Amino acid sequence: MRNIWPILEERLCSYRDSCLDIKRFLLLYKSRCDELVWSIVECSSFDGALIFFDELYEIQNKLAIIKYKYEYPLQEDMEAFIYHFERDDVYSRKFWYEKFKKGERW
Repeated sequence: MRNIWPILEERLCSYRDSCLDIKRFLLLYKSRCDELVWSIVECSSFDGALIFFDELYEIQNKLAIIKYKYEYPLQEDMEAFIYHFERDDVYSRKFWYEKFKKGERW
């Protein structure tokens, strides 16, 4: 058997680096969600908050792809976010607008 260690070691380093990058990117998504919720809370009207909801739902879609297509394990709060924001319609948005205004989260 030829020496496979150099190849394996290279792949392990690549795997480690990729895992760290993925975790950093997921933290950026989480941070952006927190910023968007805060922006929604600061809005004086539901209509003014719609642009922030649009971005929240875009992030939800990306996280759902990460979870379901790539079967990547996510933190519990991100799992809850995916679940609670699965439905995107005006009623769901109004529901969450009121919840956010009261200081609640998913």
